[in-house]
Amino acid sequence: MGAKKMLAAALAFSVAATSIPLPGGVVQAAGNDSSVFKGEEWFDQNGVFQVNREDAHASFIGFDNADSVKNPSLRKKHDTSPFYQSLNGTWKFEWVKSPHERNTEFFKDGYNTSTWKDIKVPANWQTEGYDSPKYTDTRLPWEGVEDPRANYGLPEDSPRGVSPTIYNPVGSYKRTFKTPAGWDGKEVFVSFQGVESAFYLWINGEKVGYSEDSYTPSEFDISKYLKPAGEENTISVQVYRWSDGSYLEDQDFIRLSGIFRDVFLFAKDKEASLFDFAYTTDLDSNYKDATFNFEVTLRGYGKEAAKGYTVESILYDKDGKEVFKKDLDSFEFKAGDGSRYFEASSSYSQQVTAPALWSAEDPALYELVIILKNAEGGIVETAGTHVGFREIEIVRRGTNKSQILVNGAPIRIQGVNRHETSLKGGRAITEESMIQDIMLMKQYNINSVRNSHYPNDAKWYELCDEYGLYMIDEANIESHGLNWLIPQSDPEWIEACKDRMTSTIERSKNHASIMSWSLGNESSRGDTWQILRQLCKQLDPTRFVHYEGFAYDATPEEIDVWSRMYRRVNNLGVDDLWKNPLEWWGEHGTVPGFQCEYSHAMGNGIGNIDEYWDLYEKYPNLQGGYIWDWTDQSLEIKTPVDKILKDEGKNNIEVLLKGSLDDNGKEGKALKGYAQVYNDKSLHLSGNQPFTLEAYVKPEGYNLRGGGK
Repeated sequence: MGAKKMLAAALAFSVAATSIPLPGGVVQAAGNDSSVFKGEEWFDQNGVFQVNREDAHASFIGFDNADSVKNPSLRKKHDTSPFYQSLNGTWKFEWVKSPHERNTEFFKDGYNTSTWKDIKVPANWQTEGYDSPKYTDTRLPWEGVEDPRANYGLPEDSPRGVSPTIYNPVGSYKRTFKTPAGWDGKEVFVSFQGVESAFYLWINGEKVGYSEDSYTPSEFDISKYLKPAGEENTISVQVYRWSDGSYLEDQDFIRLSGIFRDVFLFAKDKEASLFDFAYTTDLDSNYKDATFNFEVTLRGYGKEAAKGYTVESILYDKDGKEVFKKDLDSFEFKAGDGSRYFEASSSYSQQVTAPALWSAEDPALYELVIILKNAEGGIVETAGTHVGFREIEIVRRGTNKSQILVNGAPIRIQGVNRHETSLKGGRAITEESMIQDIMLMKQYNINSVRNSHYPNDAKWYELCDEYGLYMIDEANIESHGLNWLIPQSDPEWIEACKDRMTSTIERSKNHASIMSWSLGNESSRGDTWQILRQLCKQLDPTRFVHYEGFAYDATPEEIDVWSRMYRRVNNLGVDDLWKNPLEWWGEHGTVPGFQCEYSHAMGNGIGNIDEYWDLYEKYPNLQGGYIWDWTDQSLEIKTPVDKILKDEGKNNIEVLLKGSLDDNGKEGKALKGYAQVYNDKSLHLSGNQPFTLEAYVKPEGYNLRGGGK
């Protein structure tokens, strides 16, 4: 023990983690040659954002009886449905720092994951002890580590997105499950409500599909891969922290990853089942009576088109009293998607006299029960949804008296932007926390929320219907870091954006709280945005379309509302759109205006509210704004204990050790962290003045200067 071990400058400085796979793991050879990934969906295929994913549809769980869907509290208890099985809970998990090290065998039947650690689902893996969260606003999260586009050989002005590979963690998830006996002969699907940012799926070792878009559901038909009911199946998922789709997810927020929303199975009758439904309400000119419009779509997965099926729909008021009952029986099934299924739709319109109207101030709700019956009259499947009678419209276009009306009355938007965030769970949030947010908003006279900048958990929309909030629901599209190139007018990016917009609308179209679809955020200009606006009008003409980028070059005829961010009010009286935009719009604007972000409150006290609201109240076409934002995005993460080291040199400088020993210093591993020295005049070095730094690692209590203890 006479030899002393000296770490020169290495004391300070973080020890790089080695790429040693866990026992039994099979990983690709480490390296930085990204060309090995060319052609893979997650890497460089901007126009490929899904493989074998199901079409988007309204969010609902089917039941086998009418009572369970008539009562909203019972309808929310998904686990009481015989057609539902949760896959939340404990999964086996392996994490590596790069796609070069990803496991290429784990999904196979018989692969041993016993040495893997457990992880909770749903959860962000950064809150479960893996990887690190990262907060960035406009910069792409891999900047400073690599430039994947340059490494790929692209010119600077190329609109192509290429994924990082030097540091791009990959998480592999696996678990087992059994399907219930009653599911034999049914079509079975798996639903992932939120996975960031892209993932592949295998069932029993067979590759099923792939999906991007972190914030809308991804569902897959897994029927042909399953073993008979009661036998054990495996489900395997490989998640990439960043994909080429991440170029459309460059929002101002804390960057997290993993399976962070619910995962579940659901079963459908093979011959015919409920696939989708939608309703709208149209009030008369006096905003008293209404027309209720309803459409339902059935799908069958058998070898032949179904016959004799009917759909009964019943509307109940808040007291459970029947308002009307309507039957549909004209279903003509036709083959779809290469005869993978048969599909049929039917619709009706029904007059309703003097319904109670829904608004944020008085969120009156009805309940719609939908019952699918077979040719013998037996119940096959039931579903239900809240119904809110309300009408959103824009009046007096072309004048500075233009306004957004709800049920014939102008509204003031006293709004906030809201990210999904929690101190302990990151973006894996609970329904209790959602309710807490809404209660606080109500207490402080907030009447509107913008889902910034992506679709939220499905439970959020039901709560906003019930408690009453006007909502802007925003597609998961923000290309801030390269928005002068992406998506602009690139055909592949346009298709990816259309998919995200469609998924946003189709899932949430039945919620009265949504008054507007937002195309995305801070993604500049190009053909994409008018194409998306037209798509919104095609899918849902009952709500106005929002996009802040329209303020730059769209004509008044091409937009529904004029939306801006952080416009100043310090040049009042100046008749100039750019120097004094809010007042100018109040005087000359031709469509309603509001600020989708203003009064920046992140980590900061806010002010100037009165000056903004003086303008909002002066001009009828300025209808308020959304404060940025509702709550700071923070995580509670245990920090290492600081240790004070003694400087044994003549200067007696205090040294603060930040970090810990890597693996307790075993097998030659050293400090994982750094040493911080407070400013001292003895450290004021200049020019080529030499200095020496020495540090010793020794067993506790061991005396280096002679004699051991």
